[in-house]
Amino acid sequence: MKTRILMTALLGSAVAAPLQVAQGQTARSTADSVAIVRAAWDVAVRDFESPGSHWGLWLWTPDPGQSPGAAQLSASVQAGLRESGVPVSARRPPGDDTVVLVLSAWRDRAGGVELKLNASVSGLLKTGQWLCRTTSGTSWTYLVRRQAESWTATRTGGLVGDTVCQPLTGSVRGDAVYSQALGVRKHFMIYLPASYERNPGRRYPVAYYLHGLSGNETDWLSRAAIDNVADSLASTGLPEAIIVMPDGDDSWYASPNALMPYDVCRDSIRSESPERGCVRSARYADYIVRDLVGYVDAHYRTRADRAHRGIGGLSMGGYGAVKLALQYPDVFAAAASHSGVLSPRLIGPTPFRLPPTYAANADTLLRLKLPAPTVFGGNLSLWADNDPAVLAAQLMKSGGPMPAIYMDVGSSDPFLHENQAFDFELRRLGIQHEYHEYPGTHNWRFWSTHVPQSLAWMMGIIGR
Repeated sequence: MKTRILMTALLGSAVAAPLQVAQGQTARSTADSVAIVRAAWDVAVRDFESPGSHWGLWLWTPDPGQSPGAAQLSASVQAGLRESGVPVSARRPPGDDTVVLVLSAWRDRAGGVELKLNASVSGLLKTGQWLCRTTSGTSWTYLVRRQAESWTATRTGGLVGDTVCQPLTGSVRGDAVYSQALGVRKHFMIYLPASYERNPGRRYPVAYYLHGLSGNETDWLSRAAIDNVADSLASTGLPEAIIVMPDGDDSWYASPNALMPYDVCRDSIRSESPERGCVRSARYADYIVRDLVGYVDAHYRTRADRAHRGIGGLSMGGYGAVKLALQYPDVFAAAASHSGVLSPRLIGPTPFRLPPTYAANADTLLRLKLPAPTVFGGNLSLWADNDPAVLAAQLMKSGGPMPAIYMDVGSSDPFLHENQAFDFELRRLGIQHEYHEYPGTHNWRFWSTHVPQSLAWMMGIIGR
């Protein structure tokens, strides 16, 4: 629904025809009266403009008695305003989200006319990402001058009075998708931006944010307030986006080498219910990339193409985000990692220095890499097939589209050396990326502090 701003230009008898001269006013022709009102109207419209606004603007001219002390615009002036493109109405359209203004002063000044618009009733105005309430006492002042053959207006008085604004916020809801890849129904959380319900024809880019080991689909909301982060970034002018947060179990967003049978899983003692934590097959990459992405594109107003889709995560999820973007470059245009386990075959040296050393057998990895992605078991080739550096080299060689990559890590993080090794491999391959080391370690304080950077970076890629 379009936001309507109902501007009540209630001009005194100096504007009506036949023209009369009141104290402080000068008789003017109908053409001049139309031009003066139009000049102030044009500036008032610009005062309410904001990026992405789709407002319906009206000039309300009430019948006598509807507004005490207000005079009706003459029929000739109203006709002239309509001809000049000003939407004039004698009826006040119903509805919320309105700002009603009264022209309380029309004074001749040296070289021009001063118009003052006062708010007459309370109303709501949705301006981009802000929701404002204005009540009586709020005013705008415009000075209209004649220059050559035309009248031009400037706003000389700012918006004063009891106007209160607060940022519009998005909404969060839970949903679920049946995954063919897992053979079960999986839950996810989804953030819809503030304008989603108000602009039913608009489509949005999508960012998928993955949780870490032992986490779930609510982590990014409950522990990092990613919905508030998205609202805040949008209020600064960054593009709005849908954010999807899936349940990835402890899968490392891959296909584990060994899977606990479904019936055994159902009977085991787990922190989650069997319906939440047990699967019949373990193709987690296909679950995220095919089942989940397909469901979200089909049920929400997404911009359903690679250019407007990104993926991010923390720890296990940071690894999963980068790995999936490199494995499926046709699906994701950007990948962001916070403290990701990005070099799973790295065994040294620690602290990191060149050259990096990679394991020659899986037994070494199983002994040294806990709690890294041991889901790959004793199959060294499976470790390599899911190594982001190997995937990046393969994608570079094939000439496929390379996703934009962002990564950050704490200077005291136990996986700092893995991020440094992956950064080295990308630089060695000549792959552009963004890499940051910040004070901090492997915890939610670090991730909640730096998710605004990754989300803002991602919006710069997929929000174009």
